[in-house]
Amino acid sequence: MTTQVSPERLIDKLRKLEELVTRGVDGERDKARILRDAIAEKYGISLDTIIEQPTAQCEFKFGNPNEKKLLIHCLLWVCQTHMIPNLTKGKRLICWLTETQKIDLTDCYAHYLKAYRQGVDDFTAAFIHKHNLFSEVKDAPNKTSQPKRTNAQDEDRLRRIRNLMTFMDKTKWDNRKKLTESK
Repeated sequence: MTTQVSPERLIDKLRKLEELVTRGVDGERDKARILRDAIAEKYGISLDTIIEQPTAQCEFKFGNPNEKKLLIHCLLWVCQTHMIPNLTKGKRLICWLTETQKIDLTDCYAHYLKAYRQGVDDFTAAFIHKHNLFSEVKDAPNKTSQPKRTNAQDEDRLRRIRNLMTFMDKTKWDNRKKLTESK
């Protein structure tokens, strides 16, 4: 029969072993290091979580409510928690993080923000194409238009846009409806 050890007890034990590693004497120090590393590896616990790191106030900027939501989810993921006390002032999120968490959050948010913005651009292009919202103006007669060559990235983007379009409902704007309602 195996007993389940709570994560809090494991971390507490690892912290005590870390104390022996840093303050112990020769053989005691070596045995504590071996045991600490074995427990951490067995339970998949990063040694960063057991070493108390100082926290500092950090500020992150976002552009709109969806980017704020993305930033908060990145923050929750980086800190591996469900609740983080934070404060928003305008378009800034203020929280307390370790230096490692700050670096990870900065990198994580930049990565997903770039992907999010590309997705929004693709969605907008798909929406415009799905609803045929194009100008009827043709190129000026003195300009010669040649087909533009596409690369692999352009082809991937076109594929993503086509896929997005297939799942969109097509709605038609009817300006006659407003004319009849106003009479």
